[in-house]
Amino acid sequence: MSEHSVEFFTDPIAGGRITPRALVAPEGTISAPFDPVLLEREHNVLISRLAGFGWFFNIGFTQGKLVFQRPGAQIAIDTKWCRGRKLPASVLFSWTFDSLRLTFGTQQDHWDHPQVVAKAEPAPPPPELVAWVRRREMDAVVEFASEAEFAVRVHSSLQRFDERLRPVLSRDFFWDIQRDGNRVTGRRPKREIDVQAVIHAMLVDHMLLSNVDVQPEARSSAGAVDFLFTGMLKGAGRCRLCAQVQVCS
Repeated sequence: MSEHSVEFFTDPIAGGRITPRALVAPEGTISAPFDPVLLEREHNVLISRLAGFGWFFNIGFTQGKLVFQRPGAQIAIDTKWCRGRKLPASVLFSWTFDSLRLTFGTQQDHWDHPQVVAKAEPAPPPPELVAWVRRREMDAVVEFASEAEFAVRVHSSLQRFDERLRPVLSRDFFWDIQRDGNRVTGRRPKREIDVQAVIHAMLVDHMLLSNVDVQPEARSSAGAVDFLFTGMLKGAGRCRLCAQVQVCS
């Protein structure tokens, strides 16, 4: 791979939730299944990778080790480390600006299980890689080559939407304002149904270049969902993805 090419891969089991935008973020967490047999048999399984312009982010099984790395920091465990520890069937890969953390378990119970932390010098992705991520998200799309490509595009848009939504959550259209004359006496978050039209309008704008239709309050076999995203696959017709949105102040 040349210095100016970019490589991105994520295992299909992630369902498009691991995106380039997520991997260049200053902090985040990725959940993945854990099977010690992969260590014992020294299977090579890449979970996710983003590399380009001299920067990289890798998680996966290789040469009998579970590896989590980026520039200046690495965590690697093997069967010897696992021996004698009761490890659950899931693992969390978490990172901040200056550390990596590998924790077993789920978001709900991981504090009850072993973890490994590696401190590191801050190593932000280079501006050229961040620019590549943005261009990739904003490239106009008519049809997607695969369901995985469609899912990554939708999740990328939702992550970008979440980042831009947070700064405006204090705006009045998300709150019921109680007043006494000109004085504000109270603020309560509006009901979800009352802000859905605002969120829908913002999502439609985000999905415009992706040629993805956004339908609110769609029906599914499990009942009503907040939004249904529909795109076109090359030679395969429509593909769909449902999402529930929770707005927290």
